Amino acid sequence: TSDLDSMNVGRAEYALEGTDIYDDTEGIIYDNNRDRDVRIDRNGVEITVSCKAAVDSAKVLVPLYDYKGFHAYDREGNEYTILKGSNNLISFWIPAGYEGNISVKYRSPWYWNAALIFSAAGTAVIMYPSKKRTRKQESAVTAGDEEAVNSEKPADASEKAA
Repeated sequence: TSDLDSMNVGRAEYALEGTDIYDDTEGIIYDNNRDRDVRIDRNGVEITVSCKAAVDSAKVLVPLYDYKGFHAYDREGNEYTILKGSNNLISFWIPAGYEGNISVKYRSPWYWNAALIFSAAGTAVIMYPSKKRTRKQESAVTAGDEEAVNSEKPADASEKAA
């Protein structure tokens, strides 16, 4: 018999290797200057870290797993290097004296958007001939041209045999 049952399926199939899925770590600050005023706000998979100036730099751990595609930016567009923190959570360094907001957002790769465009184009190509044929048949019926409608239909087996 197998050790796999329905209770073992559905837990952490997409978790990064080494991740403890039961660890409910919230955003915390790693630095020597614990009086830094930092607030972490979460909206879905977007995190905003609000900081007030401090003398030393600080490493922030945010409650998002470090999957490929996350980026951290401030309002001026400066990007912060994302690091793998404890339990595979995203972390990054806040520079000394920084005051403002840093947003951590997921950005899909360019090839995902290209695939969406190709899928939409493929769907349009497949749908176009069927709509064209339908319009032709509808206009023939409206005009009362039964012969044009019948010419669109394939011949039945008895007519093919003759």
